[in-house]
Amino acid sequence: MIASRSRPSPALRDISRDIYEDFEEGHEATLEACQYLAKTTDHPKVRSAVDRLKASSGSAIDVLTRDVNEWVALARATYRLDCEAMTKMWEAYCELDWEPEEDTDVSRADSTAASLQSSMRSAMGPLLERLPQLEDRAKALTRRRETKDKASSLLADLAKERERLDRLFPSRTWHGVNNPLRFYAAEWGKQQHRRMAASYSCDVSDQPFGSAGRPDCIKADACMVLEFKSKNDRAVNAGKNKLPDYVAAVTAYYEEHAAKGTDPDSDRGGKAIMRAFGERGCLKDKRLRPRQGRQDLRYV
Repeated sequence: MIASRSRPSPALRDISRDIYEDFEEGHEATLEACQYLAKTTDHPKVRSAVDRLKASSGSAIDVLTRDVNEWVALARATYRLDCEAMTKMWEAYCELDWEPEEDTDVSRADSTAASLQSSMRSAMGPLLERLPQLEDRAKALTRRRETKDKASSLLADLAKERERLDRLFPSRTWHGVNNPLRFYAAEWGKQQHRRMAASYSCDVSDQPFGSAGRPDCIKADACMVLEFKSKNDRAVNAGKNKLPDYVAAVTAYYEEHAAKGTDPDSDRGGKAIMRAFGERGCLKDKRLRPRQGRQDLRYV
């Protein structure tokens, strides 16, 4: 027995037709929307979305600009701190008596330098920690056409300040014996001693005379012992305290040669300095008499 095929009821046909019509309308609407989308900003919704995106981008770049400008201002303030600290460190090291051939006690200056370096690190460290976040925000905005140029400019500003901070940020090379300011100050001080010795035409300069130390200058034609010091109270007082011992040691050394009839070694003037002492009246009866008040202090 073959079953008969049933026919759909009128109601079911109406529902099917309605569904098909809805589908057709939806399909046409979709095609219309897609056509507008293909034309990008011609579609009202696309235009609205682009406007919102532009507004959002504008807000983001404005906020970033403000944050970068604030960061740059803080970075430049640390440069001033850095320069002030460098000046104080320089002064601390330049106060020292950098004799060409003597060890110098640098503990006080090193302590000053360490304290200033700590302050510099405290100021610069947080700035360097904030920098990567600012750079990431700027890079993200370079990917948007509306903000690419401005964001690229901000990235360049950040890169410039990063280079300065990296150059100035105190690392381990600024500590203790590795501190380049110490080396520079020491070399500067020694060069100044040599320059002054040449300027005063010293017959003997920076030579040891027993346990008394190394007088900076012996000038035979003026019967003078000179000590060169920087213009600060600490150095000047140290020089004043040294001079009497220097004069005593120098006097004893040359009087001994006069008594024995021998000549000093060439580093201490040789025969020429003994002759100059005699011609200037400094050496009489085998006694060396530096002129009163001529134990002069000269300033670098």
